[in-house]
Amino acid sequence: MRIGRLVVFLLLCFPAGLFADGGGWVPGARFAGMAGSSVVFSDTWSVLGNQAGLAGLNRASAGIAYENRFMMRETGLGAFAMQTPLGAGNLGLGVTHFGFSQYHENTFALAYAQQLFKKLSMGVQANYFRIHQPDIYGNLHAFSFEAGVIVQATGKLRFAAHVANPYPLQIIGATGQYLPVVLKAGAGYAFGKSVMTSFEAEYNLQNEKPVFRLCFEYHSEKNYYLRVGVANQPVIFALGFGYRFRSFSLDLAYSYHQVLGSSPHISLGYEF
Repeated sequence: MRIGRLVVFLLLCFPAGLFADGGGWVPGARFAGMAGSSVVFSDTWSVLGNQAGLAGLNRASAGIAYENRFMMRETGLGAFAMQTPLGAGNLGLGVTHFGFSQYHENTFALAYAQQLFKKLSMGVQANYFRIHQPDIYGNLHAFSFEAGVIVQATGKLRFAAHVANPYPLQIIGATGQYLPVVLKAGAGYAFGKSVMTSFEAEYNLQNEKPVFRLCFEYHSEKNYYLRVGVANQPVIFALGFGYRFRSFSLDLAYSYHQVLGSSPHISLGYEF
């Protein structure tokens, strides 16, 4: 009975699936520490965010992440991402797993990004989604694609935009349900070499109101990072910490959802 109630809870809170909409929260504790801000950043986890961010990476890298969403074992999220320079661009792979035995979601993503001009990068991605439900409901499947751009306007200022599911695609196994179009846009500004701030807006065409995110990231000369972020719809507050040691990275974050409560996040990364 407890599991049954949890399935209802998941479907009520996330009726289209946590990741099948291509928007929302991007895995990785770095982004979690900034309340989900991701569209203007270049990171291994850009493979599951704005794929154009992969074009700014010149070394192969990989990472694993885990989030204990709302302090419930059944709503844990595990993720893997990797990217590597390949000829003129970068190739990326991302995998996520959310849920428990009776209800879980999986995402498989393949991305390619390239710097088209000196100040313009672009990325594209193909996705496969699978949602496993109790037998009486049946499993759901979906295919989609995404695209994003980043413009480095000046040495300190950059703009970014991203679209997921630009054409509504039907969810296989769910009559009359489609993946929504999700748009993101943002601007980032660097204050010297230590502080980066970002303002981001996201609009899911199935929702009435957009989501706004504001974040700051501080990078010390001793290779540690401090992060803070806030978002609305619903209100989320987040804090994060990161440390880089040679080719290894560790990121930790804490986020608080105004309705569902606390979530801890952790990521480990390595550059080859």
